[in-house]
Amino acid sequence: MNLKSYVEQYVRYHQSLGKQFETQSRLLRAFVRKFNSSKTVETLTSTEVEAYIRESGTSRYWYIKYSTLEPLFRYALARGDIQRNPLPPDPPRRGPKLQPYIYSKAEIRRLLQATARYQKFPGTLEPITVRTLILLTYGAALRAGEVRRLNRKDVLLDDSLITVRDTKFYKSRLVPINEQVTEAMRAYLHRDSASQADGDAPAFTTRTGGRMATSTVAGHFRRVCAAAGIRRDDDGRFQTRLHDLRHSFAVHRLVQWYREGQDVQGLLPHLSVFLGHTQLAATQVYLSMTPQLLQEASQRFETYAFPETFHA
Repeated sequence: MNLKSYVEQYVRYHQSLGKQFETQSRLLRAFVRKFNSSKTVETLTSTEVEAYIRESGTSRYWYIKYSTLEPLFRYALARGDIQRNPLPPDPPRRGPKLQPYIYSKAEIRRLLQATARYQKFPGTLEPITVRTLILLTYGAALRAGEVRRLNRKDVLLDDSLITVRDTKFYKSRLVPINEQVTEAMRAYLHRDSASQADGDAPAFTTRTGGRMATSTVAGHFRRVCAAAGIRRDDDGRFQTRLHDLRHSFAVHRLVQWYREGQDVQGLLPHLSVFLGHTQLAATQVYLSMTPQLLQEASQRFETYAFPETFHA
């Protein structure tokens, strides 16, 4: 079996376990394209593998490639298809962890206001599309890809619900939306009476009626951020992103619960379900994401640990 067929077999194995495996399969197929059709997994040399990993020259991408190939070779070793692992013995140092940008509520208002003025000339997306996109991404804490893939039938306006289908973990969920987001979605969807009857049509479209591309959404959002004067000046790897609105929703919700005196640990599983997380640990990371949140948690602890100080 040549390397291409072997990798495809490996990808199908992981997808059969319920994984999307999209990023890994893309990297593995790029790896396969480096070799001719006669190359097999057992004839791979350490020199060939290391050359592929190191060609990007950046430690972060180095790490991503290494961590993608490492389980492939463990799989091959377990099956007896290779006798030794061709990966370099010393794994690269992982790059700094991505730190989401948490928008303040004032910044979110500035983003919404900026959608009315960020286009000097008509762009691929209408300003109302971008404004509604921002409202829904924040108000329903959706992933950017989930918003882009929504169809009209997924927006249940009478029930103030969004059906998110086949998400990051091949699961679907119902997400409630508040009155402001519901009315914004109603106004947006009803502006085009010609396509209202087609439930399979994209909920968010370009000016020509097509589904939005990821790069298109990202480009328009960068321009909105520029118009709103929002730019991160810390050591973050990326500038502000649409997806960070989802993280901002989670942090804002936790801060609100702390200030209301709610049982945050008890409510955390509810937030986890709302966000579509499969493990509670994925939601718990938000508990220490910002200084503001840590301060609220610290004040809560002091209230319980030293009640006489707060009731003196």
